Amino acid sequence: MKYLYFIVVSAMVILSTPSDSQMNEHRGTGIVEFQNNRLSETYIVELENEYYGAVLDAIPVQFNTDVFNRVALKHGDYYRVDKGSLSGQEVTLPMPNGGKALTLVVTAAQNLIPKSNVVTYSGHVKGDTHARFVFAVDGEKIHGQLSYQGLAYKLHEAGKHQPIQVMSVISPQLMPRDSEEDVSSGRKKTNESPYRSSGAGGNVRVLFLYASNVTNPAAKISTLVSDHNEIMALSGVDNNRYISVADTQLVNSTFSTSNNCKGDIIDNMEGNDNEFTGLNNQMQTARADYAYLIVNGPAGHPSCGFSSLPNLVGHIGGQVADQLNSLEPYGMVADNYLGYAADHTGVHEMGHLLGGYHPGQGEPNETNEGVLYDNPTNKWQSIMGSYQGLEGDCNFVSPTNDDCLRIPRFSNPNRTYWVTGDPLGVVGVSDMTSYLDYSVPVAGNFEPNPFPQPPAPTGLNVVSSQCYGINGVSWSSVSSANHYRLYRSNNANFYQPELVYSGGSTSTIINVTSGTAYLRVRACNDAGCDVYSSQQSASRVNYCL
Repeated sequence: MKYLYFIVVSAMVILSTPSDSQMNEHRGTGIVEFQNNRLSETYIVELENEYYGAVLDAIPVQFNTDVFNRVALKHGDYYRVDKGSLSGQEVTLPMPNGGKALTLVVTAAQNLIPKSNVVTYSGHVKGDTHARFVFAVDGEKIHGQLSYQGLAYKLHEAGKHQPIQVMSVISPQLMPRDSEEDVSSGRKKTNESPYRSSGAGGNVRVLFLYASNVTNPAAKISTLVSDHNEIMALSGVDNNRYISVADTQLVNSTFSTSNNCKGDIIDNMEGNDNEFTGLNNQMQTARADYAYLIVNGPAGHPSCGFSSLPNLVGHIGGQVADQLNSLEPYGMVADNYLGYAADHTGVHEMGHLLGGYHPGQGEPNETNEGVLYDNPTNKWQSIMGSYQGLEGDCNFVSPTNDDCLRIPRFSNPNRTYWVTGDPLGVVGVSDMTSYLDYSVPVAGNFEPNPFPQPPAPTGLNVVSSQCYGINGVSWSSVSSANHYRLYRSNNANFYQPELVYSGGSTSTIINVTSGTAYLRVRACNDAGCDVYSSQQSASRVNYCL
């Protein structure tokens, strides 16, 4: 077993292997180990209430966060990274009820919350690039989920008073959807000038607020940010458009009274009233373009449920004040509707804030709306698809037999849905990816940025560990930057680069599983990122010294 120490000295990478006496013990090879005991009835009831009966199974587990810090070698050995972040490793996720374990390929490791130790890992199932996962690791805790074969496998803590670690298997199609309009304001934004894609940066800084009864908020915020940025990139949005965490703040309320339904909460955010007194000043201090509240989903007052479904209470789904409006930059989402478990509602609501509309509801002469397809093979909609129960919408006002699925993509007529072959948009009508190329820089300037985007880092340096695919990557710091984004491509002309690291460090470690990885880095600040650095390559050797 080898250990990798990663130290940056004068922009040089030093790799060393310590003695055997420095080796640590580790628990197994999977992200989780299933426990023999079953959940108590109390925990089962709590989970069923939180996910409205959509939990198909829930098993106590022991998290093994150590697996994200190492790369498996031959003969049971592994290379361990004790300092810094690692991407490119393969980790094992056991499946419940004796199912075959899945191999997950970690494509990106990110430090998304300033002054936080939370590291978020994202990627896909080996052999199935459309089966995506995102897990945020905070010490010995994990929060996140894998989307696989129509189900969400969620790793999280369960229980209000004595939390235990659980893998929950959730059917997104059984989660009830909100029938009310999820945009509070009836006003339309003024017509903007024609837009076009460009290389200009766009960093939308978000002040994330969270209710006092939201558990593990940093991990939930981090998975939402990672999920949103990855979906934009996979949809074809320029990879220089992204959202980031300006700050995180506790709101000392559970939002559980009768005047705390979603519309009331948004109204209070707009007026800076009650729990949100001074919110605009807080946003200016954080240099935030948007304020986005996360509430505990099932904790709302019974009056916030559906009149047609009185047993459903709490804050179902989410809501925003208005689309692409610097005067009303407020949104919210329920924490049990984040991510894959309920069709990326958190990303959907952020899409509204960035100017997106439901299918058929966009602005005239613009393409900022979702798309819905209903063909003989499969009924599906894009991220901006609606669940309002209107004619033609996916009908999920309550659990139904409607097999409509909201897929993790923004509309784009130049791409197709990999299951049915349908186009992901309609030319001139639904091309949310092109619209985001325009709107993200606009939103990123709601709070004017005092400095221009920083220049590209110099001194991009790659050092092989002489152990299979392990490579240390470093670059020089840029005085006007507060974070960096490292990309890799499998093509020397840097075609379709993929994010592998985001954070404040000037170094990271990657594992190259095959061939050659071509690397470039950007320096970024509140205004976004400018051009790439010069290119370097990282390769794999067939030995380990």
